Amino acid sequence: MKMLWSIPPIDRRVNKVIKANDKKVVETLLEICIAAAMRAKEQHSYRNIKGELESSTAVIIIKDRKKIEEWKLLNEGGRDPQRGFTDLRRFIRNNITGKDRLPDGTFIPEKSIYGIVVAAAPYAAEVEKRRTVLNEFMPSYGVVFSAFKEALS
Repeated sequence: MKMLWSIPPIDRRVNKVIKANDKKVVETLLEICIAAAMRAKEQHSYRNIKGELESSTAVIIIKDRKKIEEWKLLNEGGRDPQRGFTDLRRFIRNNITGKDRLPDGTFIPEKSIYGIVVAAAPYAAEVEKRRTVLNEFMPSYGVVFSAFKEALS
């Protein structure tokens, strides 16, 4: 897991708009992250043999270090997709909820909103070194910023 982009808290006008439209921010972030996860499901380059990796793919929205939204990729193929859901629950509990840092070391401020797209299967990072799993399908900073600008205008 690694942080791919953030909207830095530099522009006070942006921060005021975000705080005033909390619900819309969460909805927009969820839409962006789900679209990325769906692109990854449709275009990844690994073989879905067990189904564990795909079933461990999810979107988690955290606000003030608490999980407020979750979306799971429902995988229908493979020998053991249920293991992916188990990996995901364990990963969220052990590495996300209530933590002040993401597994890559990214600091999570006490007052913040984060959208996390994760493949929580223990071997996901190893697969990502040779095949496309998630990182390649994440939107650029410009796409994210434009989506928020449009949603919050």
